[in-house]
Amino acid sequence: MIIIPLSSKTRAFAIASAVKALKRGEVVAFPTETVYGIGCDAKNVKAVKRLFAIKGRDEKKPIQLIAGSMKQATSIAALNCFEEKIAKVCWPGPLTLLTHLKKGKTLASRVNPKRVIGIRVTSDRFLQECILAFGSPIAATSANQSGKIPASSGKGVVRAFKNVNTSTRVSSHTRPDLLIDAGARPRRKPTTVVRISDAGVIEIVRQGGIRIS
Repeated sequence: MIIIPLSSKTRAFAIASAVKALKRGEVVAFPTETVYGIGCDAKNVKAVKRLFAIKGRDEKKPIQLIAGSMKQATSIAALNCFEEKIAKVCWPGPLTLLTHLKKGKTLASRVNPKRVIGIRVTSDRFLQECILAFGSPIAATSANQSGKIPASSGKGVVRAFKNVNTSTRVSSHTRPDLLIDAGARPRRKPTTVVRISDAGVIEIVRQGGIRIS
């Protein structure tokens, strides 16, 4: 795992390195507005498969998408009028909307089972810049193995994948390829996940830091 400390001096290099890694089909660990995450190119089937392996995630549980802007999110997400209204208020921020992939758009199947996606626009400025430079939303999940506490620091990411071995579902060669280390993140609640029907009925799938009523 290559580690790049994030600072004002290394910011441009870190962004360029993350974008290159994503385009190569690698998995990158990065800070978000909540905890650290790991992500990859959502269109790259092999990269998404590896993301699941690193996470040790059940294949029946899809991975969310993180966009760098509202424009980037709506380029692939078919938001209904109610979703769009809430998105304009809460994005960028820790709110994931469960919606549908736009017609004509394709992603790795594990990211959009039955063409349903979970997507949000990050409010972390560094991550915004990375994803915008990459050119499309990335597939992402929290930086930890399934069932474990998400990492809230770069050191936590290293610990999360340090002691894995072939006796577990995650082997040493399936750790993240690159870590952008921005230090410790403030303790915050996870993202809120909601589903909004075409009739405007709101279903809270997971209550997080943002409250929707």
